[in-house]
Amino acid sequence: MHERVLPVSGAEAGLCSTACPAPATGSGRPPMRLDGPPAPGPLLRHTLAMRARGWARPTWPPAFRPLHDAVLEDSLDLAERACAGTVGRPARWSRYVRLLRHLVR
Repeated sequence: MHERVLPVSGAEAGLCSTACPAPATGSGRPPMRLDGPPAPGPLLRHTLAMRARGWARPTWPPAFRPLHDAVLEDSLDLAERACAGTVGRPARWSRYVRLLRHLVR
């Protein structure tokens, strides 16, 4: 699960989360849900529920999960930037994620 508290009201957060562009690292926007309004602001949350089968079982943990997590954190940064104009703590890709991205290109 990935989540980020947005520094705006619930109504503004709904507009921001749908208006922000898709991350450059993927072909679309990951599904996210807006839970609100807890203090200090609404919570934008992405939950992945899956059962790994076949090739996903050995490849998800070492390869696809770190890439998925990096794209999700980028998306949360974009939503926060769209709402607040800045990102409090921008996500950073690990060396391992950068290596994986280099290998899949």
